Amino acid sequence: MADLLPLADAQKALIGAAHRLDTEIIDLDAALGRITAQNILSLRNQPAADMSAMDGYAIRYDTNITSWDITGECKAGTPACDAIQSAQAARIFTGALLPEGSDTVIIQENSVRHNSVLTHRTDTPIIRGQNIRRKGSDFSKNDIIIEAGTLINPAHIGYIAAAGYDKICVYRIAKIAIISTGDELRAAGVDCDLYQIPASNGPMIAALLNDYDIIYNDIINDNLQSIKTIISNHHHCDVIVTIGGASVGHHDLILPALEDLGADISFMKAAIKPGKPIMAGRLGRSHIIALPGNPSSAYVTALLFLLPLLRYISGLDDYLPPVRKSISTEALAQIGARAEFVRAIESGGTITALASQDSGKLSTLAAANALIIRNSESEAVKAGDDIYYIPINHL
Repeated sequence: MADLLPLADAQKALIGAAHRLDTEIIDLDAALGRITAQNILSLRNQPAADMSAMDGYAIRYDTNITSWDITGECKAGTPACDAIQSAQAARIFTGALLPEGSDTVIIQENSVRHNSVLTHRTDTPIIRGQNIRRKGSDFSKNDIIIEAGTLINPAHIGYIAAAGYDKICVYRIAKIAIISTGDELRAAGVDCDLYQIPASNGPMIAALLNDYDIIYNDIINDNLQSIKTIISNHHHCDVIVTIGGASVGHHDLILPALEDLGADISFMKAAIKPGKPIMAGRLGRSHIIALPGNPSSAYVTALLFLLPLLRYISGLDDYLPPVRKSISTEALAQIGARAEFVRAIESGGTITALASQDSGKLSTLAAANALIIRNSESEAVKAGDDIYYIPINHL
């Protein structure tokens, strides 16, 4: 096991060799799901001035006054209405600017109006300053409203718009080439002979990378020159992902191809199961991730290495997969030197490992919604023990 890099060390080596993507300015209406490249400072106060939070009447608070003459009306979207004096009130609506001289709003449900005279229900005390949104109470000019490295969601877009922006600076979307290799592979939907299989890994990994700019290639045979050519043809990509041929067998040609092309290999194997033959490095400006060919191995290593790499270069500091806690429904054996990621089903706070963990079985992978994390040299787990997992297959 001496030649296998522990998972944390392999992830550290991967990110240590990575670089952030370039940035670009985009329209705010195209910013959903993008990652901010710089802090966003508000250009304005919100609210811009004191305004009413409710429909009602604006008054000047005075415990000695029990009725008010209504002298005006304040509507949202218009300048403030005329100033009021003591014992005067202005009809006011939600979002309207407070008239000068007022400091309190009585909501209309607690108000009694007779012609132009306002009184107040005695069972609901008036509190100075009630029902007012103060200038800058949401955010103030020059506040940092969104930090760099934030994944923009719909609420963020509203927040940024309210702060005065119609464009923002974000990291560019990563361009990724996906290359499947193997003489045994045939495109999905094509009839296969007994010695052939449909190329399932490519579509699966492409679906996992749906948020990125993907170049999906035809299947490449196990031919050194063909592999070198297809890799070289994608030198403009940020990440080149190969699937299959990453081990050390006679027909595993990814490493020889990368060595011939002058790639800088960060690591070649990781102490994990499934997914030991995972390889990563750099070729010019491109990051290289070589995934194993077994479906579960390809999926697990994509979750542990490929997605973290893409999240990091896209501007996120929180790039590792999310980890959750559940309760094991069964006993699990002690783990050896390789960390294991056990396909499982988590439901209602409990988690159950699936019976078969064969890395070639897509049925097991498709049934799973979690990967139980068994770190290297972990002690045995008893039924009822807490256990950690990575959620998967959640769209």
